[in-house]
Amino acid sequence: MLSVYAGGMNNNLLTELLNFGTLVLGLVIVACTVLWYTRYRTKVREVLTTYYTQLGFLIATVSTLGSLYYSEVLAYAPCVLCWYQRIFMYPISILFIIAAVKRNNVYVRLNSIVLAVIGIVFSGYHYVLQRMDTGAVACGTVGYTSSCSQAFSVSYGYITIPMMALTAFAAIILLGLINKD
Repeated sequence: MLSVYAGGMNNNLLTELLNFGTLVLGLVIVACTVLWYTRYRTKVREVLTTYYTQLGFLIATVSTLGSLYYSEVLAYAPCVLCWYQRIFMYPISILFIIAAVKRNNVYVRLNSIVLAVIGIVFSGYHYVLQRMDTGAVACGTVGYTSSCSQAFSVSYGYITIPMMALTAFAAIILLGLINKD
């Protein structure tokens, strides 16, 4: 079993695919960053610019549907920080649809980067709350739904739901910074 869930072990295929997809996306981000500083820089830019709209839409939409899957299908109650991350991820899918229709990436790129930067701050803070004993007051202790420090699942030793969001936000930022259209 690859994942440990709050209720014990679970081999839900879709959950494992989301976790594995996060792992792969993280590796792709690292690979693109490393290749950026080699002679393959122009090839990386060419590929990511050519497929910018499709990749951005895919990442944002899978993230959006994944968060809905966790809350609506698996019945994990989203905490306050999860809601903030959703607030910044959900519009990014719509921005990429607009980019595809208008065939103009400039404003979409700037807006998606801004939303992703704000979202990555919430994701990073949420991940720190979950994985480290910071002594910070978690939102569940002050009367909100779930505790922000509760990890519903941990896969591969580090992937939690906030890490999935952080990885998606990082990928969207990377795509936007590389794409100069």
